[in-house]
Amino acid sequence: MKKTQQIKRARKLLTGLIIQWTDNAPLTESADIHSENISHTSPVLRLQCKSIWRDYHDWITNRQTMLWRIDITVVFSYPNGRDQLEQRRVIARAKLWDIAHQCEPVIAEALRHGAHPKETRFTVQCLGDRQATDADFEDYEAA
Repeated sequence: MKKTQQIKRARKLLTGLIIQWTDNAPLTESADIHSENISHTSPVLRLQCKSIWRDYHDWITNRQTMLWRIDITVVFSYPNGRDQLEQRRVIARAKLWDIAHQCEPVIAEALRHGAHPKETRFTVQCLGDRQATDADFEDYEAA
């Protein structure tokens, strides 16, 4: 398969890809990332998503600018055993590697709403190679 055909296929497979991870220090350069999970909105592609990620990881993270919906949940853990969640959503048109810079102000703002931050959870979904619309925010605002 030619390289242009591979890129077309990867772009098509990428739309709907969901990447989840947890970071204990999201605003520092040395990311403490753990519990990574890869999924897909399509039930058929969900079965193949790990191989898509394995085969196209470098291209997805460093080379291709796409539209991403980033759901950020900052978890605060208090001494009394209770957890507080602060949730935010960012829509970014960027390379996956570069979305951290666009999320930094949102994370910093969420961190001001509690004490004792435990971790920050990220759920990133590729919305494709298109412009953002109001519909990208609808299901988040209804929750």
